Amino acid sequence: LDLDLVEAQAEVEMVSVEVSVPAELIPALELAETRLRKALAEERVVFLKAKLQFQEDLVRSKLELLDIKKQRIEQKIEYFLNARAKFEIKAPIGGVVLYIPKQDGGRWEIGERVWMMRKILMVADISTLRVDAKVLEVDAARIKVGQPARVTVDALPGQEVQTRVAEVGRMVHERSAQDSTKVFDVYLPLAELDEAMRPGMSVTVIIQVTRAADTVVIPVAAVIATRGGTFVDILKKAGGRQRTPVVLGARQDNRVEVLEGLEGGERLSLQARGES
Repeated sequence: LDLDLVEAQAEVEMVSVEVSVPAELIPALELAETRLRKALAEERVVFLKAKLQFQEDLVRSKLELLDIKKQRIEQKIEYFLNARAKFEIKAPIGGVVLYIPKQDGGRWEIGERVWMMRKILMVADISTLRVDAKVLEVDAARIKVGQPARVTVDALPGQEVQTRVAEVGRMVHERSAQDSTKVFDVYLPLAELDEAMRPGMSVTVIIQVTRAADTVVIPVAAVIATRGGTFVDILKKAGGRQRTPVVLGARQDNRVEVLEGLEGGERLSLQARGES
C-alpha cells in the first residue's frame, strides 16, 4: 500500500504539472482530460490513505488483542505457579526419603493418581532408628512393653544390638498383601547404631518374654506328646529307656522349659532324630 500511495501521489504531481500549463497552449479537450485524470489521481490518493489508515488501525487492534491474550496467559501462568506452590509439602524434619510401596509391592510412578490420605512416602531420621517387628497373633499376650530384646541385622552378621520393647501395636493385620498370616507390630528403638545400618534393612528380633533361673531346658525333639500326657524318654546308664511324665513351661525356638519331672543332667532320647 505504501508503494501504491507513492505512485498515486507521483501521478497527482505529474498531472498537476500538466494542468499548470497555460490553457492557450493546449486544446480544451486535452485540458479537460488532464483535469479529470488529476481528480481521479487525487481520489485514488485519498482512497489509498484511508485504506492504509484502516490497515494500520486493524494491525493496532490485533496487537492490542494479542496484548490482552498475553496478559491472560501471564495471569494463568501466575495462577498455576501459585497453585503448584501450594502443593509443595515441606518435611518437618531432615532425613532420608523412603518410598512406601503399593499394595502389589510396586513403586509409585510420576503421574499416577493417588487418593486422599494415601501414604506414598515418608521421611526417616536415620540418626535414630527403630525396628518394626511383626509378631504372630498367638504371641500377643506374651509381649509387653519393657521386655528386653536382641536385634541382629541380616546384612551385618555377628553384630547384635540390645534393646527393649517400646511399643506394642493394638491392631492385628495381615503380614502383607501376599501373606494372610495374622500379625501385630512391635516397635523397638535402636540406641546403638552402626554406620552401615539403613532404613528398610531386614532384621531378626528375639524378645525375652520370661526369665527363669535354674530352669531345666530340653530340646523340643525330646518331648513325646500323647493323649495321656507329655513324656520324655530318659536313657539309663545300664541301657534301656524310662518314659517319664513332664510338665512343660515356656518355649523358645526349638527348646522348651521343664517345670516338673526332671532334675537336670538326665540323658534324653531325641524322638525327632531317633538319637540321644
